[in-house]
Amino acid sequence: MRSSPAAVRGTSTAGADRRHGVMLRLVGAGVMLTVMADTTATTLAVGVLRYTPAGAGMPLGDLVWLTSAAFIPIAALLATAGRWADLFGRRRVLAVGLVVFVLGGIAAVTVEPWSYVLAARAVQGAGAAAMIPASLGLLLGELPESERRGAIALWSSASGLGCLLMQAGGGWLAASVGWRALFIPDVVIGVALLIACAWLPSGRRAGAKGVPDVLGAWLLAAGIAIIVLAISKAMAWGTDVLWLALAALALLGGALAQARHHRLPAIDLALWRRPRFVWGWLATWGFGALSYGLLTVQPLYLLHLGYPMLEVAMWLTPTSVAVVVSSFLAGRLIKRIGPYGLIYAGSLLCGGACVLVLTQSGPTVWGLIASVVVGVGVGALAPGTSVATTLA
Repeated sequence: MRSSPAAVRGTSTAGADRRHGVMLRLVGAGVMLTVMADTTATTLAVGVLRYTPAGAGMPLGDLVWLTSAAFIPIAALLATAGRWADLFGRRRVLAVGLVVFVLGGIAAVTVEPWSYVLAARAVQGAGAAAMIPASLGLLLGELPESERRGAIALWSSASGLGCLLMQAGGGWLAASVGWRALFIPDVVIGVALLIACAWLPSGRRAGAKGVPDVLGAWLLAAGIAIIVLAISKAMAWGTDVLWLALAALALLGGALAQARHHRLPAIDLALWRRPRFVWGWLATWGFGALSYGLLTVQPLYLLHLGYPMLEVAMWLTPTSVAVVVSSFLAGRLIKRIGPYGLIYAGSLLCGGACVLVLTQSGPTVWGLIASVVVGVGVGALAPGTSVATTLA
């Protein structure tokens, strides 16, 4: 018995939708994997640089700008990049972001002056700022509502895998080739993701009009940059940093003023009137602060104690494995207990483990166990905070 043409077309359409769904998930997860691998690479690079002739004479606050230079454009441009993605198509903005990210990575590997390296990191941050909302927008805009929660959990959980892969291989790479080589894997993955964009839907939102608040985004970026500068130079500059704080407040005030009058603001004030979004944002902020300690402070502390980079990477790997396994399980549990259940569980695990860490005088077996428990908590927090904030 022959199938009708309509049935054949229906089967073909369903198959194409499934393939699109798989590709959307893979590219979205690849974006988060790449961004977190890049963040981990930077923290490892800071640790290595402290013990090289190039970085030995630099204050730690100056070296940490290797990380801050990328974080500032990410924090400032996320909202604006999301608006551009809605206006011009999420696939297009994702591809542009990947091109910018890859070019910044190539520059970070090849340029010599420290100021140029920081500029290259800022370029990578701008690229990541476009990649993150565009990839998330594709998942939210192209997948059925019933599949979005699981897709967002996978999207967020992939960051743990990026951290694991970089911590496992980055120590060897830095010790064998040098700190600049830590940025090479991100460039390679970025090129692969750029090629994969050809199989994604355009993701253009119907009826999207207007021009995003570019001035507000620049004011926000400048304000955040000055705050970071004031914090990093507080010990060296003393009370003079108060002038920087005042300048930062003026710039952030300008960004807020722009947001009140612009149709597509860099700071969406309407979101801040939603209690669920505020609580989700606070949980995300706490998760970010915890991740900073896990990714930055812990490796620097171990290097300060005299451990070579390879041993530091081996010490951190169990924690990253715990993050990956926990994130995978959390992605399945989120449909049963919801994002807030994961946030509560992850916070309790992290808090209890941190108390145990405080009782240890240095790297011990109990300290390692506590770090693994923190990894389990972080793995629960990653998808929980992402889903809570995104679907608020």
